[in-house]
Order: sequence, then C-alpha cells, then structure tokens
Amino acid sequence: KNNFKEKITKSVEPEITLKGALNTYNFWIFSLGLCSASLIMTGFTFHISSIGDIAGLSRAEVYIIFIPISVISMISHLIAGWASDRMPLKYILMVMLFSLSIGCLGLLNLETAFFKILLIIGFGLQGGIWPCLMTVSWPRFFGRKYLGSISGAVMGAQVFSSAIGPAVFGLSEKLYGNYSSATIILAVMNLFLLIGAVRAKSYYKG
Repeated sequence: KNNFKEKITKSVEPEITLKGALNTYNFWIFSLGLCSASLIMTGFTFHISSIGDIAGLSRAEVYIIFIPISVISMISHLIAGWASDRMPLKYILMVMLFSLSIGCLGLLNLETAFFKILLIIGFGLQGGIWPCLMTVSWPRFFGRKYLGSISGAVMGAQVFSSAIGPAVFGLSEKLYGNYSSATIILAVMNLFLLIGAVRAKSYYKG
C-alpha cells in the first residue's frame, strides 16, 4: 500500500581503538585538561595547611572553604550532566579550564575575601565538571567497544598527574617561600589549554 520508501538515518557509534584515539586531537586536549585538574587539586589539597599558614589563616578558616566548594561542585555536576546532552563537550571543557585558572588566581591572595571567593567558585565548578567529562567524553568520541583501554590510559595519566601535583606546589614553596609561582604558571597553562580546546571536535571524524 505504501508508495514511498521511508528513509531511516541511524547514527553509528564509533569503534575507535586506543591507538586510534591517541592519534586524535580530542584525546589529547581533553586528557591534558583533566590531568591539569588532577594535578592542581591534589597539590592544593596536599598543601592546604601550609597555604593557609602563608595567608595567615587558621586551620579552621582554611579547611572550612571545602564546604562551599563541595556545594558548588554538586550543583555544577548536575548542570554539566544536563549540558553534556545539549552542547559540544568542548564548551564544558573550556568552562572547566577557565574555572581552574580562576581558582589558581584565588590562591594568590587567599587572605582577602575576594580572592577566597574566586578560589571557591573556580575549584567548585571544576569539581563538578571533571567527573562529568571523565565519564562522558570517551564513549562520546570513541565508542564503547574499546572504552576499557582508552579509559585505562587516561586514568594512568590522571594518577601520574595527581602524584606530581604536591611536588609541583612543594617546589614552588621551597624555592620562593610561597605557592604563587606554581599557581601563576598553572593558571596560564590552563588558559592556553582553553584556547586549544577551541579546535576540539564535537564528535569523532575518521
């Protein structure tokens, strides 16, 4: 009875191997962004007491900032999850990289209310966006068939970044007596990654 043919368009999920993923720009820009977050947050958390001492804050004053950071992280995670279904992931990555830079700037003058707010907002936003990108990016770009090997490679890089984070912050304190050098360098690095994220693709192109 039908005198026409119905045309069905199906989106085919990519099946990219780890080797193939390593040859893509998306893999490296997203991995570097996520590793940057791991490095900064591990270094910050490890040296939080010393950072507070240099800023003239008591332990109670410096530790309490984790409460609003956690609240913002929870909210930003919900928003990032919602946004990940509605926009290219590179924009979410760019927000995270910018928030990391803002958080690092907040470390420069943590004794003032304004810079403390910058740190709380910046690190709070990244705290919610990071797990979203870590979960969504790889199956979105490379499919699920080789997800284990791809996620494993990224996780290995995350572990390495987390391991050197405290050393990077510690070296800054040892050489200059503060953490300003490390935080400025890391803030600038994330701004460069943000610019690099503009080139990221919305999906895999073989």
